[in-house]
Amino acid sequence: MNVVVLYPAGLLSSLAHTRAGIPEAMLAVGALPVLTDRLMNDDSEAVRHSCAVTIGYLTYNRTAARLLFAACRNTPRLYDQIVTSMGPAAKLSPDFVSNFEYARKVGLPCMRY
Repeated sequence: MNVVVLYPAGLLSSLAHTRAGIPEAMLAVGALPVLTDRLMNDDSEAVRHSCAVTIGYLTYNRTAARLLFAACRNTPRLYDQIVTSMGPAAKLSPDFVSNFEYARKVGLPCMRY
């Protein structure tokens, strides 16, 4: 297990939904690309889960949701990996989910597999 990534991802997820301004700070320091990279490439299920939970909380932030929507459109399977890694208690913004599912339905997301 990659503890170096697991603990920071867990702490970020705790902060992302409890403190105002934290999601904006996370975006400002470039946390979203790091989280999505670790989500897609880390061998540890615990790390992927922590990253997915943090990303899920970020979907409630308008700017983060827009950036994540673009990342999901350009990175095959990213959205599915987020949902899978979160598990059955997935917590994503309903607006984000409906926007992405609509885009998927009409064929907007990139389908480079």
